[in-house]
Amino acid sequence: MMRLHGEEGFLKWRTEYYGRLGRLQAGHRRETTDKRRKTVVNVAAHQSDVTGVSWNENTQAWVASWWEKADGKHKHKYFYVKEHGDNAKVLAEEHRLEMERSARASVQKPAEHQSGVRGVTYDKKDHAWVAEWQEDGKKRKKSFSRNKYGDDEALQRAIDHRRAMESRHYTFVGKSSSRAARSGAARRR
Repeated sequence: MMRLHGEEGFLKWRTEYYGRLGRLQAGHRRETTDKRRKTVVNVAAHQSDVTGVSWNENTQAWVASWWEKADGKHKHKYFYVKEHGDNAKVLAEEHRLEMERSARASVQKPAEHQSGVRGVTYDKKDHAWVAEWQEDGKKRKKSFSRNKYGDDEALQRAIDHRRAMESRHYTFVGKSSSRAARSGAARRR
């Protein structure tokens, strides 16, 4: 193996090393920085909108998981693609929802202040909605006070700011990379 010296050699080694380590299974999300200093977000191909349903790459199965109310144990049921085909995801989602309907599964109470947008959180201490993003590999944030703008306007400003920073500093790649289009459509509504 030839040894490379200097900054160029180190950068090549680092890219190779972390490239190997950074390969994620489908269903995971990872943020990295590309050459244009934008944060690249790999959007997972296997996602479910139902809480407690996830994709397991190793077993090639959709998994419905829940906390059992009766004994407090974490339970899960696998729906293998080789057995159920394209219906595996739907079956896992239906099973998880049935666990909630039958009151077997503990349903977590939603947080008091929840934005529903990745990167927008509520700061109880400052009574403000906070937009967070990455810029040039550094975490940045901007607060929008409820006292100054009111609750709804502060939340909307934080969401709008997060979306503006996403379009400026992020590049979405992957199967569901229409995220930017969806966020643009949400703003037009």
